[in-house]
Amino acid sequence: MKKINYYLAFFCAALFFISCSDDEGVLTPHPEDPVPGMVPPSATVFKKLQLEALEKMTQRKSFKAEDGIVFTSKAGVVLMIDPLNLYDANDEKVTGDVELEFIEFYDRASMVLANRPLMGVNESGGLEPLVTGGQFFINVTQYGVGLKTNYFSMTVPAANSGGLDVDMIMWKGRFNDDGNINWDEFDPGAEEGGVYPNAETNEYQVYLKDFGWSNIDRFLLGEGERTPLIVRVPDGYDNKNSSVYVTFRGETDVLAFLDKYDVATKSFTEHYGWGPVGYDMYVIFVSESQGKLIYAIQEVKLEKNIIITIAMDELKMASEEELAAKIKSLP
Repeated sequence: MKKINYYLAFFCAALFFISCSDDEGVLTPHPEDPVPGMVPPSATVFKKLQLEALEKMTQRKSFKAEDGIVFTSKAGVVLMIDPLNLYDANDEKVTGDVELEFIEFYDRASMVLANRPLMGVNESGGLEPLVTGGQFFINVTQYGVGLKTNYFSMTVPAANSGGLDVDMIMWKGRFNDDGNINWDEFDPGAEEGGVYPNAETNEYQVYLKDFGWSNIDRFLLGEGERTPLIVRVPDGYDNKNSSVYVTFRGETDVLAFLDKYDVATKSFTEHYGWGPVGYDMYVIFVSESQGKLIYAIQEVKLEKNIIITIAMDELKMASEEELAAKIKSLP
């Protein structure tokens, strides 16, 4: 009789465990295991997932340095490097086989997967969101070693980012101590390059002096009341093993980023107070579990001094493709 009672108890416990998850992959609480099937997030694995996503987005093309290249990307960008216009670390002209690496972003979904948000440095040294006409990584290597150039050009279809914007300027990316990218406006006096919106061809004509990360951008926000943005996340998550992004209704080519984590309040913040009061926005939380992505998306109308909370029972598992589709579906 005791043996029968034991198996009956085991069977009931198993049924209870199974009933704690639904068909959509929502990770719901359990009395003894807050999130069934989820293990604590790993900062190393989370970074690996982002780098793998970036690698999948990288386009490559081999060519002869003495021939130059006219390269057309998957999104229709035409990049041109003149013949014999590549140099090694000693400023010697390079000949022979070289390889172009090219990455392009126009939408917030791909930027989330690869952790390439759009935060520009403003006049006061703070960060605030940018709207992009195209974010790019361009590099040329020989035998795995990076090369230099003194000039190359691109034509970028404005249709890739919703149409031509005559206020766009060029920005260069740099990585901070946390490994996240920020954007600095090109210095006109340094002749780093520039962008010319061409209304006749509906293209951005870009010229650049150096390889690396570059961006066709302008600041998103104009005048209006601002407030700090604070997002409280579940226990065990911080800015090493998870990320919090913000985007806005109707702005598919904008991705803001909350770059600071406060241990005492278990909250992410942008810490500059740029949050636009009254805006309809989406908060996107991303992390990992067992080598898979987990996420939560909240739609919020931003109010002054609001604290947004991501609860554990909001978290869902997703593949890269599923998360990208979910973000792309946001209006």
